[in-house]
Amino acid sequence: QTCYPSLLALPEAPDHVVVIVPGSAAIDTIVEAGRAKARSATVFSGGFGEGGEQGVREQAQLRERAAAAGMRVLGYVGAPYADRDAMAAAGAFLFGDMTQLPALVQG
Repeated sequence: QTCYPSLLALPEAPDHVVVIVPGSAAIDTIVEAGRAKARSATVFSGGFGEGGEQGVREQAQLRERAAAAGMRVLGYVGAPYADRDAMAAAGAFLFGDMTQLPALVQG
């Protein structure tokens, strides 16, 4: 398997991007995904709508950036961070048995 240093380094546009970063980095990641021509993304980050007035503003900003790039975004916030078992289940759903992942080689 090959890994890349950024979404923009991918050899072709991704169909979907899974964003698992702190909320403060999610907006920039969505912008980069848009530049990489991703069509959609799922954001696993907290601190948006549930994070008070600042979080609501950042959520609106994330939506605006995604819309400007023509991307659909599914937000999944709060619950997985409040419950480790739920986060593990979400990771297993997305990635399968993570103990069996192949080694990555920088490309």
